[in-house]
Order: sequence, then structure tokens, then C-alpha cells
Amino acid sequence: MSSALISAVAAIVLGTASTLAVGLIAHLSALASLIVGLLTGAVAFLVGTLGVTKTALEIHHKRLEIRNTKRELQTLDNRIVIPS
Repeated sequence: MSSALISAVAAIVLGTASTLAVGLIAHLSALASLIVGLLTGAVAFLVGTLGVTKTALEIHHKRLEIRNTKRELQTLDNRIVIPS
């Protein structure tokens, strides 16, 4: 084979390999970007859910405190003896 033919084949092989490599890198980059986006969304969802749960628990705790305070006041009212 002539050196021109060898050079042409080598150029085609190198061009194809570099095109495939660039395409693979672009594909992996897009896939990595998608995964990072999904993870970010999942973390944001979990943080939001935990915030809502915390608020709901705080409200429930406050209601229990109010209920206990009312019971204590009723108990104290029942103990008060008015002298006659």
C-alpha cells in the first residue's frame, strides 16, 4: 500500500475515534447533568417535607401544652375553697 493510502486510512480511523470519544463525553456529560438535577430535586423535596413535618409537630406540641395548661388550671380551680 502506498503511504498516501495509509495516511488516508489513519486519518479516517483517528477522525472516527475522536468523533466517537467526543460523542461519548457529551452523552456522559448530559447524563451526569441529569443525575445532578434529579438529586438536587430530591434533596429539595426532602428538605421541604421535613420542614412541613417539623411545623406540624410544633403545632401539635403547642396544642398539647395548651391542653395541659387548661387541665392544670381546672385542677387548681377545683382546689380553691372559698371560706364561708
